[in-house]
Amino acid sequence: MDKIKFDYTLSKIDELVTNNKYYDAIDMAKELLGKVDTKEVGNSFNNGIEYYLYLTNFDKKIKKEELNIKKLYDLYGTALMLTGKYIEARDMFKKSLEINPFDSLIRFKYADSFRLTNELDDFFKESNLAIKYVYRPVDFQRFYRNLSEYYFRYENYVEALYMILFARYVSEENEEITTPELFRIYDCLGKEMDPSMDAILNFMDNKKINSPAIMINELNYIYAKIKDYDAVTALEIVNNLYELTNDPSYKDVLDKINLS
Repeated sequence: MDKIKFDYTLSKIDELVTNNKYYDAIDMAKELLGKVDTKEVGNSFNNGIEYYLYLTNFDKKIKKEELNIKKLYDLYGTALMLTGKYIEARDMFKKSLEINPFDSLIRFKYADSFRLTNELDDFFKESNLAIKYVYRPVDFQRFYRNLSEYYFRYENYVEALYMILFARYVSEENEEITTPELFRIYDCLGKEMDPSMDAILNFMDNKKINSPAIMINELNYIYAKIKDYDAVTALEIVNNLYELTNDPSYKDVLDKINLS
């Protein structure tokens, strides 16, 4: 299909989704998807970190993207989800993640599709898996909040507390969301509790809940490989590492970069 025509139609679908015209977007996306060859889809990444993570984790050759079919999947899935067609949306998000497994927003929507169909065990499974693929503190927070929600739904309030506290630990953002979630748990417990970080980490280890340490190690590895020839991505990696760890050595690197 002609790229100019594809990009124009994709922009119209994006506009429809933005303007809450989801049914029109679904019709247009379905028609466009029927006109393209999805067997030859290329890779699509949001930034350099995702590109290098893909190279590090997958023994696959990166294909040049001719048509942004991933974005078509994303928009189609979003419109389906917002009209209550959760299983159909899930299929689109799954296809998108096959192209770029490190897209945190689509990972969140994919996991959330299981929550919305009340398939809570799969909601937990996909949220825990996502922790191995995200790299920004706020995204770690999002998925630990998911795990807290899972335990809350099953009235396992201590476990829910551990996860919401860890979510707040990995990122201080979104306090307007995490604070009500925390006090909701306190209300159900009938008291406020302040478990130690060791207790939380032991719980996570016993329950095989993934830790940010997996991604921290990968980001350090990538940084060492690229710092001399991709300064932009290297800086983004160090920023994320500093936010995740509060390690002053990363702050020293950032200060040196800012002074140079």
